[in-house]
This record gives sequence, structure tokens and C-alpha cells, in this order.
Amino acid sequence: MIDKLLSISEPWLQYAIRSSSLCAAKENLDDIKQEALKDAKIQAWLKGVENFHGTLVTNHKNPDLPIHRLLFLLDIGFDTSIREIASAVGQIMEHVDRYGVYQSLTNVPKHYGGKGEDTFGWCLCDAPLLLLALCRAKIDYLQHIRRGVAHLVTLCGDRGFPCTVSEEHGTFRGPGRKGDCCPYATLGMLNLLSEIDEYRDSAVVRNGIDTILSLWENSLERHPYMFYMGTDFRKLKAPALWYDIVRTCIQPPHVL
Repeated sequence: MIDKLLSISEPWLQYAIRSSSLCAAKENLDDIKQEALKDAKIQAWLKGVENFHGTLVTNHKNPDLPIHRLLFLLDIGFDTSIREIASAVGQIMEHVDRYGVYQSLTNVPKHYGGKGEDTFGWCLCDAPLLLLALCRAKIDYLQHIRRGVAHLVTLCGDRGFPCTVSEEHGTFRGPGRKGDCCPYATLGMLNLLSEIDEYRDSAVVRNGIDTILSLWENSLERHPYMFYMGTDFRKLKAPALWYDIVRTCIQPPHVL
């Protein structure tokens, strides 16, 4: 199957297969990497991350958000040797709070508890994605990532992670009971923590796994913050970035 994919795939997919699935040394893939970078789709995605904070984060389901584009580019094997990716990573690192958590630009209306203006802050549904991108971009973990991850881990409750925002976003939270977990935030934290040795087999990860599995087992009765595991959840969709069965099942095997 791998040989067939390599024979018929576009250069960017060949590069992804060779660099990720086959773990080929990247210095041996320079020719195919250059071909992949010429692809119109890859050029469009690189352009989409260059002005990283140029798009307000208002809907995390939007596949065109720069963070989703950046994670895709990193997942298929590109790195900070590419100017646009280096620029995106640099822009992420420019906005970090006192806890070491990186921030997105969003606008929470006043009637939802926010300032009603474009503001850098974080929600627990986007902060793990930014930290995950830095991990995959090979940014120094101890210096730039560990402190923010440690702060987010403290937010874990008895059943996964709740809907939480930074102080910049005031009293905003999603449409659900305050004591409920946020399934999307919990998945995001599982994805992040699975990348980090010191958390991979931790109690907080087991807590998150148990929470997601419990929601699956009780999908007819429990749908916190309006995250349902119904018919739409069970459809196979790409890209795998939202709360659905593909996103849930493609967690690394040591996590789910």
C-alpha cells in the first residue's frame, strides 16, 4: 500500500509519507521537499499562516484558521526552515501571558462577558493547539512550553477539562453548566499531553481518556456544552480538527 501511495501521490503527500510514516532522514528528501513546496495548495497554506494573527479566532471549527493550517504543515513534515512557518511560530511566541500560556486574537462581545474588542487572550479550546504547534515545531520545551502546559494541567477537574478562558476574556464561557467538562478542550489537552513524556502516562491523561469514553458510553444522555456524539459525530470527516469520531480515534495509540 505504501509503495502504491508513493507511486501515485502528489509530491507533498510523498514527502509526508517519507518523512513521517517512513521516518526518512529529511536531508535525503530535499528534492521532493522542493517539489512539494511548489504545489499550489501548499503555497496557499503557507500564505495562510504567514500573517498568523491576521484572522480573528471566532470559530474553532473553521479549517482555515492559521493554527489548523500550521498544524497540518507541521504534521506532513515541514518545519521552521521554511520562512512562513518560522514567521508563524515567531508570532505565536510574541503573545504569552504570565503563566506561560500563548494567546490568540479574538473578540468576545460585552454581552457574553468580554470586552467587545479585539483582544489577545486564550480559551482552553485554542491554547493547547498553540502549545502543540510549538512542540511539533521543535521549540525548546523547558524554556518555552513546559510552564504553560503545567498551568493548563492544573485546570483539570474530576471529569476532564472545563470551559476556561484567560482573564482577558472576562466571564465568558460556552453554553453549558459550569461544572461540566468541555469535550473539545479535553480532546485538545489529550492531544497536547500525548506529545510530552512527563505527561503521556499521567493521571490527568487517564482522567481525560475516561471522560471521553464515558461520554461515548452515555452519548444519548450526556452532551456537555452542546457537544453531541450523535449522527453527525459519527460521520467520517476531514480534516480531523473538530469534535467527531475521526478526531477522537486518531489520538496516538498510547493515549486512546
